[in-house]
Amino acid sequence: MARSGHNFVLQNVLSWIGGKDLYVHHNLESVRPELLMPNHLKHSGSKLLIWRDFDDWLASSIAKAKKIGATRNASDIPSYLEKIISTYKAIMAEVKCPRYYNADCVIHYDEFVESRHYRESVCSKLNGEYNESELNFVPRNGHYSSFDADKYQGEGSKMNVLNRAEDILNTEYKDIYIQAMDRYGKDIRI
Repeated sequence: MARSGHNFVLQNVLSWIGGKDLYVHHNLESVRPELLMPNHLKHSGSKLLIWRDFDDWLASSIAKAKKIGATRNASDIPSYLEKIISTYKAIMAEVKCPRYYNADCVIHYDEFVESRHYRESVCSKLNGEYNESELNFVPRNGHYSSFDADKYQGEGSKMNVLNRAEDILNTEYKDIYIQAMDRYGKDIRI
C-alpha cells in the first residue's frame, strides 16, 4: 500500500527531528478515521497525515498487495482494493475537512518528493532542523518499494515514485489497474 513510499517521507522527516518526540502511527494511510484508537489521538508527539495522488497510490497498492501477503494471487486483488479504496476515501475526506486524526501536519507525498521548498516548509512546521541525510534511504518495512524492492537503496530519490501509474501498465497487473481506475478514479478528487 505504498508503505515504502510513505516511509521514504517519514524517514526524511525523522532525520530532521533528532531526539524530539515524533509520533507517527505505523501505516496511518491504512487506518480508517473511525478505527483510530484513543491513544493515537491523545499522544503528545507530532502526528502526521500523509496522502498520495490516487493514481500512483493505486498502482503501488496493487503492486504491493501480493508482495506483502495481503492477497494470495492476482485474482484476489479486486476484493482487496474494495477495502483499501474505502480507506483512501476516508483519508481524503480527512484531508479536506479534518475531524478525526487531529494531525499536526498534513503532507502531500507528491509535493514532498518533488520540492525541497515543500520539505523545508514541513520541517519548519515540525520545528526541525532541515537536512536531507535520509532522502535516499529506502526503508525495509513494507518490503522496501512496491516496484523496486531495495534496488535503489542509497539512491531512493532515483525511484520513479511519481509515475507508478505508468509503471504498472508494464506489469501483469495492467488490466486490474485500468479496471480499478475506471471504477474508482472519477469518484476520488481533492
